[in-house]
Amino acid sequence: MKMPYTITIYNEYEGKYLKTVLHEVYWYGTDSINISGKGIVEVGAINIIIDGDNLLKYITEREYKGKENTFTIQRENRIILGEGPDIDSVNDIPNNFKIMTVFGIDENLVGSSIDNILITGK
Repeated sequence: MKMPYTITIYNEYEGKYLKTVLHEVYWYGTDSINISGKGIVEVGAINIIIDGDNLLKYITEREYKGKENTFTIQRENRIILGEGPDIDSVNDIPNNFKIMTVFGIDENLVGSSIDNILITGK
């Protein structure tokens, strides 16, 4: 199955934000809110699945050195839906993009054709 989405991952390394654009990934979930007795509460959750050739660019957080054409996933990383601009700060990401902050990473890497990384966040 071909995954229909493009994402941009921003990794911070030595004070700079390095971007990696990945095509053919899966982005699903909502960015909804609920109104409760305590006010507005954000309840949306977003999941991203990265697999296939994109995994050739993946490096563990411990091994990541900011090399071109590589990425890692860390808690608090910012990922946007679509191809994003170069940035100097996460505040530079334009508001017209759907932005996710990474809360969890599940690496399913065992050397098979169904290897993937599942990223969860809001």
